[in-house]
Amino acid sequence: MTEPSSFVFYSSSLVLLDWAQRFLLLSIVGFAVVYTLVKWLKPYNAGPVWAVFLGWLFLTSSPLVPGVPQSWMAWTGLSAFILDDPCVMLPVDRVDSLITQSLPFVTNTELLVILWGLISSALLLRIIYKRMSFVGIINKANPVVDPYWLNTVETLRSDYGISRRVYLCHSHSYAAPFTVGYLRPAIFLPSSIVTDLDRETVKVIIAHEMAHIARGDDFSVTVQHVFNALFFFNPVVRIAQRNLNDARELDCDCLAVARGKISPRDYGLAMVRVLEYFKGSLTPNVPVAGFLSKDIKCRIHGLMDSRAQQRGWLLTAVLSVAGLLMVSSVLAASKPAPQILPPQHAKALLTQLDPVHPMPGAQVTGHLHLGSPLGCLIPERDHYHTGMDLTPQTPGAPVYAIAPGVVSKVLVPAGEYGKLVKIEHKHSIHATYVRLDNVEVKVGQPVGRGQKIGDSGATPVTGHVHFELTLGQDIINPELILAH
Repeated sequence: MTEPSSFVFYSSSLVLLDWAQRFLLLSIVGFAVVYTLVKWLKPYNAGPVWAVFLGWLFLTSSPLVPGVPQSWMAWTGLSAFILDDPCVMLPVDRVDSLITQSLPFVTNTELLVILWGLISSALLLRIIYKRMSFVGIINKANPVVDPYWLNTVETLRSDYGISRRVYLCHSHSYAAPFTVGYLRPAIFLPSSIVTDLDRETVKVIIAHEMAHIARGDDFSVTVQHVFNALFFFNPVVRIAQRNLNDARELDCDCLAVARGKISPRDYGLAMVRVLEYFKGSLTPNVPVAGFLSKDIKCRIHGLMDSRAQQRGWLLTAVLSVAGLLMVSSVLAASKPAPQILPPQHAKALLTQLDPVHPMPGAQVTGHLHLGSPLGCLIPERDHYHTGMDLTPQTPGAPVYAIAPGVVSKVLVPAGEYGKLVKIEHKHSIHATYVRLDNVEVKVGQPVGRGQKIGDSGATPVTGHVHFELTLGQDIINPELILAH
């Protein structure tokens, strides 16, 4: 059946909130594993390790698009956990999520999603503005015409294997060097650096910026900024990306030493001179990546022992992958994805339950359907429907308890669900009624077989009641009641 657009938006909001909940949980647990390994093994360059962490976090916390094959993930231990939440999740559990419980002051779930969208949009606009500002600085800067520096750039471009032409410019409009441009890269130097520092130090700065160009760091940094804008609410992502930034600077140092034919000692001394220059003359609030005192110390250590650096990050990355996959497997085993109970087992349970029809005379207009493979971007009926829809002959028809039991949940969720009632029957079978207009029972109240629990006709009118039967996390096909 066609859902109102407001309900689709509300359902999507719930998915995003549950995704954020899982994203934060996995961030904390995974960060603890990776941080412990990094502190224990002390690799000089932990960048690949943190990249592994962010990749794992993305795979395990993001809902998959419909139709994406997932069998290839089975051996990793990630597949079951990805399928579990938020898309493969019973609607009643999704409505009663931990986030909505922990934020009682928020009565409208959509408000949180709208707030996230507004903040993310503002941060993304800030990224665009800053990039345009840097491009503007490049456009207004003066080209370097000194033959010595032009020859230096051409020599380094050849040594690095860069096919694109590199534009070198300078001005007094910004106090720190930077590189910008994907297809037409440009290196900006403050005019004071060119005039105040010796040639060997300036060459080190240019060699470092050329390493950024050779690695394509302008693109990866932009991706990081977008990632931070979208996930601003997660401090763990910021910490991981801070470590990635440090690793990027160290990688460029090593590349500059190897390709630029600069000795590690001369390179380290040049970095110290640049640090002293920045401390003495840098204008306030101008960021210079990797040029805090502790950053320089780590970068010089990395330059002095590149072999230890290679051994350290590889071992740490391998152990991190093993640890993160173990986390995924444990979490997947702790809450397996819902499955449809085999018909024979379900019929045997229903025979003992001896249920009655929840809405006599109603027509079944929506059937149990779990898409194969499971996974969805939003919980659309065509992809994942965990119960059946009953449309009464007349609006406002009464709804009855299918068997004796105790009311375990009564919800009036925000959005377009109407009212929700959940009843626990014997053998731990739960019946859930959604989109009720009027409810005549309360939590903890015993109900009898065929007792009226409410009326259909929730606002906005969809013309049906959604009915589910579950045994733990397993789904019982509710249409078996009709055959019974």
